[in-house]
Amino acid sequence: MQNLPEDHPVYNRLLAALIDQVFADSTALRSAQVLDEMSKVATDKNISRSALLRPQRELFCTQIIQKLDAGQEDWLEVLYAWTGLSQSNFLSQHVSGMIPKLIILRSRELIEKLATLMTKDAGTLCFEQLDHILAEIFMHKDDGVEPSIDLLRILLFQAKQGGEDQVEMWDIAALIAISKVGLLIHVSLELGHEKMDIRNKAKTVIEIVEGNDWKVFKQQSGAKKVTDRRSLASFLQQHILAVLSEVNKVIMGTGQRVTLGMKAKYLRSLAGLVELLQPIQSTVLSQIFSPLKMALNIPGLRIHTLRVLKSIVDLLDPIQLDSLLGHLVQSLGDIYLQSNTSAQAIIFSIFDRLLVQSQDKLRLAFPGVGALPTTPEFEKMNMILRKAKAADGFEHQLQGLIDRLGSENSDLVRQAVMELKEFLLENEEQLLIMTTNTDQEANGLLSSLFLTLLSEVSRFRGVDSPIPMVCAECLGIIGAVDPEKISGLRASVTTTVYANLNIMEEARDFVCELITVQLVGKSRSIGDVPSESHWAFTLQELLSFCGITKDVLESEPAANLASRNLLSQRTSAASTPSYYASSPSIQPSRRATTATKLSKDRWRAFPRPVQEVLELLIDAKYQKTESTPPKDHSSPLFPQLRTFQDWLTRWTLSLIAKVTGRNSRDVFQACKHVVPYDTDFSLYILPHLVLHVLLEGSERDQREIVNEMAAILGDGHDWRQQDGDQMSGKPKQPMSEIHQLGTQTAFVLFDHISRWIQQRRNSRTRMPGTQRFTPDLELQTVQNHLQSISHEVIAQAAFRNKAYARALFHSEQHIRDLKRESNLSEMGLQKLYENYQQLYVWMDEPDGMEGISSLITCGTLPQYLLQCESAGRWEEVQAYHELGIQNEPFNLDHHIGLYRALDNLGQYDTMLNAVDGDIHAHPGWEEALNDFRISASWKSQRWDSLEDALSRSVGSSFEGGLGLLIRDLRENRVEEFDAHLRQTRSILIAPLAAASMESYSRAYDRVVQLHMLHELEVAFHSWNRTSSPEASSGSQIAFNLQSGGTYTERIRLYQSKLTQRLEIMTPSFKIREQVAMLRRVVFFHIRIPDKDMLDHEDMQYLTDEAGRLWLESARTARKSHNDQLSYSAMLHAEHLGNTPAVIERVKWGFSHNNERQAIKTIDSFLTLKRGMVPSAVSGGTLSRASSSSLMRPKSSSTSSSSSSGARPPIVVPNTELLQVEDRILNKSDKGYIRAKAILLRTRWMDKSNLVSLGEISEGFRDAAIECELWEKVYYVAGQYFFKLFESSKRSKTRLPLLPYATQGCRLYCKALSLGPKYLYQILPRLLTYWLDLGRRVHVAQSSSSVTQLDLNEFKKINELMNDLADNLPEYMIISRICHKNPDAFFALQRIIANVVIAYPDQAIWQMVSVSRSIVQERKRVCNKILHTIQLQPVIGAVLINQVNEALDLCDNLIALCMVAIPDKYGSKVSLDKVFPRLSAQLKRKYNAVVPGQRSLWPTLPKSSETMASHQPFKSNLPMIEGFLDEIDVMSSLQKPRKITVIGSDGLHYTFLCKPKDDLRKDAKVMEFNSLVNTLLKKNREANRRDLYVRTYAVVPLNEEYGLIEWVHNTTPYRHLVHKLYRLSNHAFPSNTDIKRYLDHEDHVRLFVKDLLPKFPPVFYQWFKEIAPEPTAWFAARLRFTRTAAVMSMAGYIVGLGDRHGENLLLDERNGDVVHVDFNCLFDAGKLFPKPERVPFRLTHNMVDGMGLSGYDGVYRAACEKTMGVFRENMDSLVSVLEGFVHDPLVEWSNSRKRGQQKDAAGTMAAPNGGAGVEDARMRLLRGRTDSKAAATAQQQQAASAMSEAAASTADGEPYDEQQAEKAHQHLSTIRRKLNGSEGQSGMFSLSVVGQVEELILNATSPENLGKMYIGWSAYL
Repeated sequence: MQNLPEDHPVYNRLLAALIDQVFADSTALRSAQVLDEMSKVATDKNISRSALLRPQRELFCTQIIQKLDAGQEDWLEVLYAWTGLSQSNFLSQHVSGMIPKLIILRSRELIEKLATLMTKDAGTLCFEQLDHILAEIFMHKDDGVEPSIDLLRILLFQAKQGGEDQVEMWDIAALIAISKVGLLIHVSLELGHEKMDIRNKAKTVIEIVEGNDWKVFKQQSGAKKVTDRRSLASFLQQHILAVLSEVNKVIMGTGQRVTLGMKAKYLRSLAGLVELLQPIQSTVLSQIFSPLKMALNIPGLRIHTLRVLKSIVDLLDPIQLDSLLGHLVQSLGDIYLQSNTSAQAIIFSIFDRLLVQSQDKLRLAFPGVGALPTTPEFEKMNMILRKAKAADGFEHQLQGLIDRLGSENSDLVRQAVMELKEFLLENEEQLLIMTTNTDQEANGLLSSLFLTLLSEVSRFRGVDSPIPMVCAECLGIIGAVDPEKISGLRASVTTTVYANLNIMEEARDFVCELITVQLVGKSRSIGDVPSESHWAFTLQELLSFCGITKDVLESEPAANLASRNLLSQRTSAASTPSYYASSPSIQPSRRATTATKLSKDRWRAFPRPVQEVLELLIDAKYQKTESTPPKDHSSPLFPQLRTFQDWLTRWTLSLIAKVTGRNSRDVFQACKHVVPYDTDFSLYILPHLVLHVLLEGSERDQREIVNEMAAILGDGHDWRQQDGDQMSGKPKQPMSEIHQLGTQTAFVLFDHISRWIQQRRNSRTRMPGTQRFTPDLELQTVQNHLQSISHEVIAQAAFRNKAYARALFHSEQHIRDLKRESNLSEMGLQKLYENYQQLYVWMDEPDGMEGISSLITCGTLPQYLLQCESAGRWEEVQAYHELGIQNEPFNLDHHIGLYRALDNLGQYDTMLNAVDGDIHAHPGWEEALNDFRISASWKSQRWDSLEDALSRSVGSSFEGGLGLLIRDLRENRVEEFDAHLRQTRSILIAPLAAASMESYSRAYDRVVQLHMLHELEVAFHSWNRTSSPEASSGSQIAFNLQSGGTYTERIRLYQSKLTQRLEIMTPSFKIREQVAMLRRVVFFHIRIPDKDMLDHEDMQYLTDEAGRLWLESARTARKSHNDQLSYSAMLHAEHLGNTPAVIERVKWGFSHNNERQAIKTIDSFLTLKRGMVPSAVSGGTLSRASSSSLMRPKSSSTSSSSSSGARPPIVVPNTELLQVEDRILNKSDKGYIRAKAILLRTRWMDKSNLVSLGEISEGFRDAAIECELWEKVYYVAGQYFFKLFESSKRSKTRLPLLPYATQGCRLYCKALSLGPKYLYQILPRLLTYWLDLGRRVHVAQSSSSVTQLDLNEFKKINELMNDLADNLPEYMIISRICHKNPDAFFALQRIIANVVIAYPDQAIWQMVSVSRSIVQERKRVCNKILHTIQLQPVIGAVLINQVNEALDLCDNLIALCMVAIPDKYGSKVSLDKVFPRLSAQLKRKYNAVVPGQRSLWPTLPKSSETMASHQPFKSNLPMIEGFLDEIDVMSSLQKPRKITVIGSDGLHYTFLCKPKDDLRKDAKVMEFNSLVNTLLKKNREANRRDLYVRTYAVVPLNEEYGLIEWVHNTTPYRHLVHKLYRLSNHAFPSNTDIKRYLDHEDHVRLFVKDLLPKFPPVFYQWFKEIAPEPTAWFAARLRFTRTAAVMSMAGYIVGLGDRHGENLLLDERNGDVVHVDFNCLFDAGKLFPKPERVPFRLTHNMVDGMGLSGYDGVYRAACEKTMGVFRENMDSLVSVLEGFVHDPLVEWSNSRKRGQQKDAAGTMAAPNGGAGVEDARMRLLRGRTDSKAAATAQQQQAASAMSEAAASTADGEPYDEQQAEKAHQHLSTIRRKLNGSEGQSGMFSLSVVGQVEELILNATSPENLGKMYIGWSAYL
């Protein structure tokens, strides 16, 4: 028996025989011997003696009954002794098996005897076993149940209840109602019996129970209205949790020992339940699947479970399984390969049923299903799943995987993250497209992906799960995307900051949020059976607290009948099992009856999936006994506990015990049962608990919270850690997980409390009659507790945890507090500044570093060292530490500092030698220095040193892991590599989890390391052929290893992806260089020595690629001013034979003012490559002869000017336009390299004026011959010829030389046709020069001074523009619509027409505004162009219909702007009520795109590679579906209207309709700002700083009306500052007092001494208001400072004035400065009655908001970089503004002429579309024909119309020189501003640094600010 399982037939027969022998009529000795043998069996099976009897319990109970009947009660003493139980306990264990039999036998005497033995009366004994008795009667009494029931009723009637007899005898229905829960449990389990008749009997009994229960329910309802009869399924759903609880207990083995056979029976019963529960809810079905999933992994139960699952799947309609399909497939797929053949067959049949036979029904659920095992039998099914997922597209599939990662079920998350990894590998190209995309939607999806992965790392850290590791792999696969692209803040763990639980409504709202956000998802988690009862109990208690009972659901309307039926009358009984017993829960009776309606509302507010879960728990009877409290620990807990989860659980439970409020206690006591099981839940409620105890707890409890947080943060250490750890960035020992996560938890608490403080401060009310607020004692209490932990301590803890933004936040607050209290010496303040400065170094923020350095008055050597490190001046750092080592040779700090300097300088051999020497001299330093030795070894490729360093490595670090992996890669150690890779990734999990609790930016350094590990893995699996796809987590390239491709073929395949992966990283040289260094070694340098493995071609490729990477590093280092590393990298490139390295050497020479050597290098290179002797060097001096001109004969394209010898001959490249197409420029081609060399030489020769015009032009020609497809040659050559043209224009003795300009145009056109790189530099100038040339020729013709040569040149350029017309984008076109030269106008019209046809949605918005112009000439020409478009075959009529709709919309919007709105309607106006006719027009649908920035502004291709295929606008742009009825009327003078457009995408778009305002200026400024953004983006330093101007769409409707895109989430600066003063309880003077100060004759002194002190700086507080979390705080402040700086410079250039507090908006989401109202341009503010004296707004409050350093640092650097970019692109910027010459501002026009234009316009702009409008429309549509046969005639008419338009325009008004003169004057001023000569009397030009310094001084000068008009608010 010992070797047989308990459910084996032989075992049971033997056990029955033994029991028979025990009870047989034999001697006591015989019974004792048998019992002794049974004891041995129990011992061998390691079970109790009582458990041994359980398989034959029925037989055992029968034998006991026989002994009792025989009067042998004394004999039972033998059994008592044998089992070790007392008589009472022994009988209690078996009474449930004996009493039912005795009732059936109707043996009242034996029942009473048994009761006597148990010291109970018979009735009580029967009442306790009522459910067992009824189950036995109904299931086994076939000859009628009445006799047994009668006996039972009699016994129960006689039972004493509370000392009194029962009043009446219960009938059978009442008995069933009392015991229905237990009865249903027993009977339902019989649904799993093997015999069909018993299963049928069980179904019948269940129906009997339901019928009798319904009978009782109707009787108890009384006068209440009884609803329709519920279904059997509804009845069972009420009690399904009780049944499942019993099944779970049996399956888990938490109760009595049960055989496998009995467990199988319980499982089978679930299939019977599903049949009875039809139609079954998905929530109920998920609950049923929980025990099944658990049973799949129990030995011996798998096959039984699979059969049950098969039965259920066959029974249900497949659509009922859609929500559970992913769970089911995942569970079965995981066990398939480990199952036997029979089990596999069942699994396959289930999958076939669901995925093949039912694919039409379940197809929509397939994207949420994971992949099946990769075995042949599942190939078809996997193909079906792949096809279903692929149909959704990349982004939808990715979003689906992200959603699945959020599942509460860990198994599903594991499968989802594994599938995500494979998905990312298979779709690397689409992934890279998304990561490089600048589209906001793509960035949003990318942000969601990153934050979800980081969240999962945090959620599953410390758990025995592969999820964190796979998430880390996914992060590496995606790559270290620039944090600027990621909305980097992780969502707050709790949405409600504070709920006052003393107020019942707030308490219930908080509970509902808790249920929805946290609890329901956990309770739905399939397979978490051990803990799901805890969630169920908590939900049950919280629902009761909210007053959500069965009565609430029963009162719901008929639509919720299913919910009503689910919750019929329930009656608890003493027989209910303890795990589902009557609970002393919160009683709903204490709630007021008035809360019923609110409870209904709360129930309805739950999403339907949440309701489905809660319906099962309403009025449930779960009960939790108080568990043994954990071991008590003194406060604080943190130092006493070892794991983060243990500490978090203990602290949370201790805080729950301290909650005092009644509601608070009820809520949190209900929650405490799930705290030990879920860390996320604890983190969710912990901030609320802390806040409640701080507000309501005792002083001791509050002090303990403060002490706990202080213990977490530590007592503080000095910033500069010992033994050089601060400088190396590595503590002596890595922080443990509990310290990292615990510290981050404390930070979360600080953020949460800070948010509460801000909300509380904002909600305060003022005292009557004052500007002060009423005191708030609770607020003061919390603030005092929070402030009891020093900002300095928090800053130091954050620094140790590498939360540098937080450290900066608290350090700054610490310094401000000390300065405000004035109790700090200057020396102490300087020390704090040095600490503060150090933070900027670690944040890699050199601008901030420079700013704080300006505050340090007595700089020390360490402080200077920090500046050098921050600025990347590593040579100076090296010198400092070398000197330090000489003076203090035993100071480890200097040694580590030297190593860091050498590492950043690329001197790896020197670094390695120094480390080896130091370790040899100081063996005790080895542990601290070994990582430096490892790093230097692999970087210098000294493999013996690497092996030695690895053998001495102690502990684990990322550098050590990287060294191991590179060693394994080099030696092809497959198993070791995989193990070391897992180990190295695991090192990053804990810090990644801590950082991920805050933001992506905080985790970025770790993501970079994962990025590196992924590329290292790719390199390994690209080389090693033995690795299998299953073992590889590398790129998709690793899966191609079995195909036989060579190593270099695989690397070539992956090369473009490596390039893109580098581009997506943050533009930091330090970060990118460490990735580039790793790539050089692992992909190329390691393999170059393997000559036996690679052929010559492969070896050459690897050498070339290594050289290319070195060259890239040299270029980047040079641009970052890291000269030594640049030179070192350049030498490496040259050593590897990299040909383009010579160009880098030349540029390096030029950048170091060694032009002579640079030119010699070029000449040597060209001579070597062409085999010719250069003539550039003669006798040691540079010859004027061009060596490049000797290299080739002159091209046939050479042309020269022959105007009587006065003009020098010119030679130009071939300017024949090429067809626009996608083309890739091979930058490794020798022709391209020679072209670069020639161009460099030519440009330098031009700069130095050493050669003639002809020689310079020959240089451009030769460069173009070498590389015809390189657009830069033509762009630079065009610049040169335009420079010659400008020079000739300044000559007063002759006309400008038009051939120079025309050649420049030709070259520009050729450059545009080759690529978009210089589009913003070329296109504005090209159009300006072309149209200006046309005007000049037109004027010269009228004066008969034009030559035939000039006419011929202009005709050529016109022909060129016509050729280019089909490829020109729409840009600066509409303003030139009235050009006077007929030839230019003809080409211009053609361009405009082509643009309208190509991009009608965007171009029409510009066309309709011109069509509605008040200038008659513009309107007439526009209508002619539209008429021409109408004549185009096929498309013309469609476009004109769209134009007509746009014209109608324009007229209606103009009418809305014009209509007078009386004040009586207030600020909210209903169009339906006030302007019904206009409302009817605006509510209609228009075939016009919503005119937002996203829809109207094109995106340009990044390179020539997508020149032809690029789409400038997104597809499916939103169209106008109508307008909302309500408009907002602004309170300003002109009363602009805020309107809302309904988009076809369902979103709302807000615009401002502005009357009496010429928005063409605003549109032009937005155009200017758009160009500024493009130029800043292209500049490396500006792009690294993310410099930009916030732009928005401006759409003029004509010269007097227009639309402005509403910028959401913005508030005027003045309002914000006033609010901050109010929150600070600061009273400021009235406007009268302020005016008195400003108008005083000594206003400057009064402004400084009296006025400003009344407005102390408070703006720094605003950033804490919008972003309490430090990472967001720092990002918001940077954005504010930099956007303010860029717009300060841009505003200064265009003369933008009137920057009062209403015209500066601040984005409350991210801190951006947004400027509005550009009416005051071109220094118009200087003409005010009280002239403006400042160049831009930079008041003391704005300076205060920029940080401790004010405008020094970030602001100044941003100004300097912006102004530098402006100077580099001066011509492009001026060209954009030259549009004002052709589209003059209304104010510049003659008033009389403007009045005449308005008169001529007639009623064109009448609100309802008057006669003028109709006439214009008829003229527009004149000649329309719909006949398709007339297509040819239409084309002829179009050509005729073009000629007619040109002629009519030429005959129009003459060019108004006076009208444009003012614009030319302002453009001249702009040029002077751009070159720094404005205000310098033309004597000299300021440098960029000098110009910015002067502007800042002028902007902050009290002399200037004190003279500003009062409305400007210089004091704010």
